[in-house]
Amino acid sequence: KNHNAAHDFMATRIISETVDNYNQRTFLRFLVAKGNNGTERLTISPEGNVGINTNAFDSSADLSITNDTSARIYLKSGNASDASIYFGRHNDAATAAIRYEHSDNTLDFYGYNNAKRLSILSSGELRIISSGNNNDPAHLRLHSADVSISTNDAIGAIRFAGRDAGSAAVSRTGALIQATAGGTWDTTQTSGYSATHLDFFTQNQSGTDTVSAGYRLR
Repeated sequence: KNHNAAHDFMATRIISETVDNYNQRTFLRFLVAKGNNGTERLTISPEGNVGINTNAFDSSADLSITNDTSARIYLKSGNASDASIYFGRHNDAATAAIRYEHSDNTLDFYGYNNAKRLSILSSGELRIISSGNNNDPAHLRLHSADVSISTNDAIGAIRFAGRDAGSAAVSRTGALIQATAGGTWDTTQTSGYSATHLDFFTQNQSGTDTVSAGYRLR
């Protein structure tokens, strides 16, 4: 009954619903009350897909979570432990992972063979980590997907920017290092690489965008 015993209501229901007798397809539905006689909150499909707050499964998802506002997953662990998501295969329990270490407040990304490859430290430092093998440096590649790179096209850039007293949405470039095509690229060639300049840009605090005006050093 409700709080004043005025009427009965169904607080919780578990429903087994067969949608196809011939092919023996059955859904398992879990409903809980929130000011009504029950809202479906968890659904298990005949294929084993799980839906939270939804019975409309995304076609490629084993787990679908839906919310009218933000949809979130919280992982809470011990104060000195880690909260992690692991990616594995049937013959290898863990091949990659995303891990937050509460002991030092570091967010780590593990790549192939579950080796740590990227860390975001509590200080904000982004650290790319090599394999540890001799003469195998840490790698950062800026890859342009442009299929028609021509002379003076920008290939990749590293910007040094800040907001100062501006809002959180403000990000003003103070300096820029850019790779610029020195000619028309032809990556279908069997040998050699296309010419490229490395350009350095700076602002001069003149109140105008002098970074876009041109490079200072090539």
